[in-house]
Amino acid sequence: MKKERITSLSNPTVKAVAALKEKKYREKAGLFVVEGKKMVLEALQKGLSVTAIYATEKCENLFPEHLITPVSEDVFRKMSDEVSPEGVLSTLALPTVTPRKASNTCIFLDGVRDPGNLGTILRTAAAVGVKEIYLADTVDPFSPKVIRSSMSGIYAVNVYRGSREELLPFVSHLPVIVADMGGENVFKATLPASYCLVIGNEANGVSQLMKNAATHTVSLPMQSGVESLNAAVSLSVLLYVLENRKI
Repeated sequence: MKKERITSLSNPTVKAVAALKEKKYREKAGLFVVEGKKMVLEALQKGLSVTAIYATEKCENLFPEHLITPVSEDVFRKMSDEVSPEGVLSTLALPTVTPRKASNTCIFLDGVRDPGNLGTILRTAAAVGVKEIYLADTVDPFSPKVIRSSMSGIYAVNVYRGSREELLPFVSHLPVIVADMGGENVFKATLPASYCLVIGNEANGVSQLMKNAATHTVSLPMQSGVESLNAAVSLSVLLYVLENRKI
């Protein structure tokens, strides 16, 4: 039986979903939101813990009727974090993942605070096949902006959160490669096949703790007068350079 369409902006469910834009409400509810036809379909195909799907009339026929809660355009705009929403979003259970020792090449993000950077890094890691990402003092990986920028990359990786001191022991058995402008040219450096790649904060770079843990420090060559590359761009280039050496 088709569910009745939600049209009231004051509906408790509408308020609860809209509140998930904020970290404190995501953590309280144990839920996060993904938006758009592609990301919702992928969540279903991967068997992820989708708890509900909300859709406007233009999208509701794309999904099994029993999974859909129909909502009006106005209601969807209140729920959505998008500027131009497609008309479908789902809520998923927040994964509860305990940090564990890295099994292979991994990424350590040391204070990355920009949601777009983190989302792009997740997307790049998924594309390259790096599965384990350690997040120390970063932006919330389940914020709408990060999820949107990751383009389903969040589905393909394991993110472990904690302080630098808590997470460092889980990667210290690997060679630790720190990205820093004062490091050796990555195109000329002799580097290990498996490693932990560390990318630092957008403004302040890598913390002293992680610099002290480094076994290698590398940089990307740039023309004089160029201050630095974006954190996500740096990570993407470095990761592809390092992984290409295995081919």
